[in-house]
This record gives sequence, C-alpha cells and structure tokens, in this order.
Amino acid sequence: MVVEAIVDLGDNRVFADAPDVYPAISILQNKAPASDAVARAAVFERGEGIEKFAKQLQARWNSVPVSDMDDAGWQLGGGALRLILKKLITRDTATLKVMGGKIFNG
Repeated sequence: MVVEAIVDLGDNRVFADAPDVYPAISILQNKAPASDAVARAAVFERGEGIEKFAKQLQARWNSVPVSDMDDAGWQLGGGALRLILKKLITRDTATLKVMGGKIFNG
C-alpha cells in the first residue's frame, strides 16, 4: 500500500455533533511502495478552522519521506521539526540508562 497523501485536521470541529473527533484524510494506492517513496502531508493547527479548506490546504503541503517513518507513528511536520522529533524518539534508550531502567510518571 502506498501512502500518497495525509491531511491531519487536528481537533478542528469538522463534525458539529462529534466534538471529540480528530479526523484525517488519507489517500492510498494499492501497490508496492518504491524505496524512495514520498508522501504529501498537511497538518492543521488546533482551533484554526477550515472555512477556506482548499486555500489552507495548498499552503500546508510538505513532503514526507516514507522510508523515514516508523510503524509506531508518523511525524507529519515539515523538515526540521520532523528530524528533531525523530532524534528525540530514537534517543530514548539513553534516558532509560540514566534512570537505571526506571521511568516514573507524576
């Protein structure tokens, strides 16, 4: 399955009767992905609204290399932000070592 595009509408109230829904639009193609596959992604901010959806969408498209994505979760933000988040996620083992293998919530 090839991911061609993802639009994350965040917590904008797209459906008036369903305030706690976080809708997303995915465009997929039923074929094997190429090793250099790139998806388009657009992320809408909280409370931004989607009154002028087509215009807003064009301003938000960015390219996301599919090979950089992890099955645990995709980072849809643009370039630098996506790379920073990936670095933070992949270095969590250092935190475990510092904490002696125990991380506490509170």
